[in-house]
Formats: sequence, structure tokens, C-alpha cells
Amino acid sequence: MKRLPKLLALVLTGVMALTLLAGCSGGVALSEKEILENFKDFYKVEVYPIEFTDDTTNYAQKAANAVKVYYNGLAEEKKAEFDVEELIDSIAEFNDPAGVCDAVVPNGSSVAFELYCTTIENVRTPYFQKQMDYIVAQQLLYGAYAYLTPSANITDNVALSSQIETIGSDTYIFMVMRSISN
Repeated sequence: MKRLPKLLALVLTGVMALTLLAGCSGGVALSEKEILENFKDFYKVEVYPIEFTDDTTNYAQKAANAVKVYYNGLAEEKKAEFDVEELIDSIAEFNDPAGVCDAVVPNGSSVAFELYCTTIENVRTPYFQKQMDYIVAQQLLYGAYAYLTPSANITDNVALSSQIETIGSDTYIFMVMRSISN
């Protein structure tokens, strides 16, 4: 009779250990929606209080596609050292080897376009997902960004689009802010 509780305790311990290991085996997808909501909040508090709307034309997807086409055209040895965030920083210095500005900004546009980009790390458990959504949003705000139309002014009304894209072995979130004329 005394063996049964010990055996049940041992089985329960084994099941709990397997459950714990199974929970750590894969990655958890971060929430693009939560990342954008956090970004909007940070931007309003730390940069400028503006009104954000969702952008029906996904300019971030256009930016991500331009970077992906550029990456796919690189020689294999260049792909190993390629960093999307460095590319975005080079756009900020008015050097756009990937043609992101041409892909995103309509010809002759006087509307302000800003591109933000950061790496998304794999989250191992759902317990840290909210914290990682928050951290990625902060990295977007303070990480790689570029003014795609440097002469334009941001208005009080801004449309926001985003795209999560895997390029090479890394996953990135691209975000484009586009001013809306009042």
C-alpha cells in the first residue's frame, strides 16, 4: 500500500518534467499587433504625440521585399555577413543600395516616410512573450531607422504598416510610418 503513493508521485514527477521540457522545445511567435501597440505608446510618450492609423497599403511589406530581393542577389560569401539593420542605417545616410526608397516612396511624393527595422529574437516560452513584444517595440524605436523622404515633415496624423520577414537566418520586423495630409 505504501508503494502506490510513491509510484504515483514518481509518475507525476516524470509527467511534469516532460511537460516542462516540451514547453521549451520550440519558439513562440511574437505578436506583431502587440509590438505595434507598444511602439505607438513609446512614440507618443518619447518622441511626439501623434495619432496613428493602420495603413491599408502595406509599405513595410514593400520595404521588406526590396531588402529580400537585394539579399537574394548577393554572392553567398556576402550573405553570411549581411545585416539588414546596417543596410537600414546606410539608407539613413542617403545611400540606398537595395532601392528601398524607390520601392516604397511613390515618385515625386512629398509625404514623409520613415522606415524602422529590428531583429526579432526567438522566444522560448509564452511566459516571456509580452516582455519580448515590449522589448522589440523599444528596439524598433531606438534601432535602425531611415527617413525615406528627408525633406518631408511628419504631421499629427500618421499611418503605420508592419511586416515580419525572415531574411537569411534572422527574422526582422519592418515598420513604415507615413504621414497623412489633413
